[in-house]
Amino acid sequence: MATVRLTFAAVPAQVRTARLVAVAMARHAGVAEAELDDVRLAVGQAAVRAVQLHQVHCPGAAITVLLEDTDGLVVTVLDRVPDAAASGMEPFPGALSTSDLPSAVASSAIVAGALAAPGVTPEAVTVSAAVGLAVITELVEQVEVSDTPEGGSVRMRWPAPSAPGAGRRDPRHAPTR
Repeated sequence: MATVRLTFAAVPAQVRTARLVAVAMARHAGVAEAELDDVRLAVGQAAVRAVQLHQVHCPGAAITVLLEDTDGLVVTVLDRVPDAAASGMEPFPGALSTSDLPSAVASSAIVAGALAAPGVTPEAVTVSAAVGLAVITELVEQVEVSDTPEGGSVRMRWPAPSAPGAGRRDPRHAPTR
């Protein structure tokens, strides 16, 4: 079992690193090639959510991404925003349903662009976080979102193929580029 721990500042540019490492770990864990785009997008959404929450509530705190090769891939994105739900930031606002996903994804780009501007409001971050969670729940069958006084987490799991060794590549036979 391999475990990778990434810790980075709440800077949008760091999201790319989290996505790249997640895809590398997914390959190592034997996740099917067809699911790698889902891994990339879901981890990116969870990391963007954490970055946005940190930028508004605790810009100096680090974000942690844990990646575990345990019967597949388990990715946990940890933020340090204390008890977001108690402060009015529900982790899963009821106003957004998965039936709203196409329009939500479109508005996500608008909200993300707005978050780069000075004077970002907590309300805009709440909407963007909800959009990210809606996207994640469409991409990942096993998702747990938690919120505690110490911070929140988004835990995602992609199981390995059922056959032992299926999907795993022998590094000695990897294609060269």
